[in-house]
Amino acid sequence: MPKPEANIEDFDLKGVNKEGVTYSAKVGVMNPYSQSIPICEITYLLKCDGREILSGTIADPGSIRGKETTMLEVPMKVPHSIIVSLARDIFRDWDIDYELQLVFKVKDPIMTLNKISLTNNGSNLAIQPGSNISMTADVSVKNLNRDTFRFSNTTTSIYYKGIMVGEAHGPPGRARGRHTLRMNITVEIITERMFKASSLARDLSSGMLIMDTYSRVPGRTKVLIIDFKNVVVEMNCTVSFNISSLEIQGQSCKRHVELKF
Repeated sequence: MPKPEANIEDFDLKGVNKEGVTYSAKVGVMNPYSQSIPICEITYLLKCDGREILSGTIADPGSIRGKETTMLEVPMKVPHSIIVSLARDIFRDWDIDYELQLVFKVKDPIMTLNKISLTNNGSNLAIQPGSNISMTADVSVKNLNRDTFRFSNTTTSIYYKGIMVGEAHGPPGRARGRHTLRMNITVEIITERMFKASSLARDLSSGMLIMDTYSRVPGRTKVLIIDFKNVVVEMNCTVSFNISSLEIQGQSCKRHVELKF
């Protein structure tokens, strides 16, 4: 299976200041496919004689055009201490080898928690022992790539003060290329578990309930004909829920995507 290839076409000195020396590596990336490959980040690592000199990332460099060689500029700042060390090596044997490693990261699926609603038998929220409470999460998966992201059963877990109070599994599905898929996931909350937390009465009297959610969407996608296997999209959210208005007062989410060939 052909894959994009990168070659260093040029390596120039861009400038010198009190912090170090700035170089610019011009990298030509050949895309063997007819369609462009979207790149959201480039990670680089420069080595000299097996030693790591510097590393860094370049955010959102653009796309690699299909059936062409796209030139990318990779700026790198080397501290003066490293330059002195390299100079000693050059004067010792007049030979020095550089190795530049580049990692191109494709655009990952993005999971977003749009809305959460709590209901108590279809009426206003009332947390009591033995009561039936449902939490419905409006979740979207945005696929930024051209190809479809196919996922298997999803998992959503609800936690209160570190105690898992509910879990639900959703059916398989797919998010078409460059589209956003929205889905509602309903979790039945076991109220008896919430009463194990000593702070529940205090939270209820304050009118604010803080809960944590964890969503996991395993699946697979591809960029053109390159298959990625074991794609897992995860999201952890902390949600502040107003009991009186049944609205979210605030939320904080962290996302993680793992892709493996």
